[in-house]
Amino acid sequence: NTASPKPLYRGYEMLAKVIRPGVIRLTPAGVADGKFEAGMGAVLASKDSGGTIRVLFVNRNTSSRSASVALDGAPTTPTTVYVFDGTDDPALPLRTVAPSGSDIELPAESLVVAEY
Repeated sequence: NTASPKPLYRGYEMLAKVIRPGVIRLTPAGVADGKFEAGMGAVLASKDSGGTIRVLFVNRNTSSRSASVALDGAPTTPTTVYVFDGTDDPALPLRTVAPSGSDIELPAESLVVAEY
């Protein structure tokens, strides 16, 4: 019997990076309910006891888009970015992307977690 993770597993893995014991949920400015673009996008943010902020972006659009996070009013470059989209093999570990400034690329139909 050879079992391998399914795409849903990777979705839960991304969500678990943001929702875990001891974190405080943060409310992103301008998207209090977490939805934007009529629900085609979503955002969820949290801060852990060590001060690390994690932001989960959901892009349901069939085209890519970019997003950015401002902390204390200033655009901030993430330390780590995890990406899972339709091109990724769910049997492989989550893909990490090197941040290149404060703008984060959200591929089409993807989940992205940015750590700050």
